[in-house]
Amino acid sequence: IDNENLKKIFNILQSAFDENLSISAEKGSIIKLGYNEELDNLRKTKYSRRSLLNNLVTEYKELTGIPTIRLSKTKILGYFIEINSKHEIDRNIFRHCQTKKHSITYKTEKLLDIEYKINTAEKLTVDLEDQLILEIVDMLLKNAYILKEVAYVQADIDVCSSIAYLSKTRNYCRPTLFDDHRFDIIGGRHASVEVFQEDQFIENDCILSEQKPIYVITGANMGGKSTYLRQNALIAIMAQMGSFVPATKADIGIIDAVFARIGASDDITRNRSTFMVEMLETAHIINSATQRSLVIIDEIGRGTNTKDGVSIAWAILKYFHKLNCKTLFSTHFYELKKLKLDGIVSKHMLVRETENGLIFVYRLGDGYTDKSYGLQVAKIAGIKEEIITDANIKLLSLE
Repeated sequence: IDNENLKKIFNILQSAFDENLSISAEKGSIIKLGYNEELDNLRKTKYSRRSLLNNLVTEYKELTGIPTIRLSKTKILGYFIEINSKHEIDRNIFRHCQTKKHSITYKTEKLLDIEYKINTAEKLTVDLEDQLILEIVDMLLKNAYILKEVAYVQADIDVCSSIAYLSKTRNYCRPTLFDDHRFDIIGGRHASVEVFQEDQFIENDCILSEQKPIYVITGANMGGKSTYLRQNALIAIMAQMGSFVPATKADIGIIDAVFARIGASDDITRNRSTFMVEMLETAHIINSATQRSLVIIDEIGRGTNTKDGVSIAWAILKYFHKLNCKTLFSTHFYELKKLKLDGIVSKHMLVRETENGLIFVYRLGDGYTDKSYGLQVAKIAGIKEEIITDANIKLLSLE
C-alpha cells in the first residue's frame, strides 16, 4: 500500500468531513468548518444576517447622530433604512427610495451589499460545497487503487477477527484437511442455529468415507433432518475457507464443490412448477457433481404422485451411489430401505413418543424408520382435532 498517498487521503477526508455526519445533513453543511475559508465566510453570512444588519444600523446611527434610524423590509423593496423626514442626511450615502407621510426610506451601498450576500449566500454555499466535494471525489477516483487495497486488507482483518472471535466464544475446533475422501465430523453443530437456540444444541456425528459415502436419513417432520444436512455442508465450507468449525473434531478430505437441493419453491413467471424447479435443481447437481463433491438432498420427488416420487428418488440415489460422491440424502420414502447397496448407510432422527405427545430428541440414530409423524406435527401446528381424528382412521386403513 502507498502509505504516503494514503495518509494524504486520510488527512483530506478527516479535515473535510465529520465522521459522525448525519445522513440527513442539509446541503451546504456537509463539509466541516475550517476546510475552506471562502465556504466558512459564506456560512457566516448565511447564519449571521441579523447581526450584520443590526451592526449596520448602529453604524448609521453613530454616523448621522439620529437615534431613531430603523431597518425595515418588504417583499417589493427588500431591506431599507427608514428615517424621519425632518432629519437632513448625506444623500451621497443615503439614496432616496420612497417618501412616506412622516418618513423617508433609503438604500445604501453597504445595505445593498449585505442584502446581496444574504440573498445569494445559501446558493453560493451549496454551489461551492458541491464543487469542493467533486474535487474530493476526483481525488479519490485517481487514488482508487489505494482504497481498494485498503478495503481488501480491512475485509481480511474483519473476516479473520470475526472467525477468531466465534471460534473462541463458540468453542469451535480446528479442522484437519486431507487429500482423500474422508468426512469425519465428531460432535458437529449448526453455526447459525446454535446461536439462536435457547437450549443447548444437540451435537451429531457424520462419518462418510470412500467405502461408505452415503447417508440415507429418514425420520419425523421437525426432527432435525434439514438442520443436520445443512450443518455438515456449512462445516465443509467453513473448513475449506480456513475457518475453525463448530464441532469437537473435523477431519475432511478436500471437496471440490458443495451442492444442495433444499426447500420448495415455484417460478410461475417462467412457467415452472414447484416440481419442475426441484427437478431443474437436481439435474444441475447430477450434471455437475464429481466424486470429490458433497451433495445434500433434502427431500426429492414430493411434487408428484407417490409412485413417481419414490421411483425418481430411488434412481437418483442409485446414481449418487455409482458416482461415489459424499451424499446426505433425506427422505420420507421409507421404500428406499429396500435399496441395499454397499456404501449406503441408513440413519434416522430419533423421536420419543409419550402420552403427552412427541419429544424431538434431535439425535441421529442407526437404521431406517417408517414413521414420519406427519399427523402429530399437523396437530402441533393447530389442525382441528376432528381432521386429525379422521386422518388417523384413514391412515390405519392404509396401513
